[in-house]
Amino acid sequence: MTHLLALKKKYPEISFICVDFLKNALKAGKLLSNDLNLPITFKIGTADNIPLDNESVDYIILRKALHLLDPLGKSVSELHRVLKQGGKIFLIKHIIFPGYPLYYF
Repeated sequence: MTHLLALKKKYPEISFICVDFLKNALKAGKLLSNDLNLPITFKIGTADNIPLDNESVDYIILRKALHLLDPLGKSVSELHRVLKQGGKIFLIKHIIFPGYPLYYF
């Protein structure tokens, strides 16, 4: 969450929404965000049923979740539905190859 702290410092007006299908992950995230004094709204949901209004977010970050988009077409449609006109989606997948550094793409 340190990257979120850096964003909040640079853009004080920014807000964050975390959507996950695991209640325990949301609970852990909420505890950490409270410890860091980082206001985040947490919601239960899945990529194919996002609990947000149409065109309500500027950026979507999917971190280590690309392989969970099932069904893929429905998930991509949902991501597009909640994204504002001109918004951006960032897909971050971590891959580790033995003997090689960690790659982000």
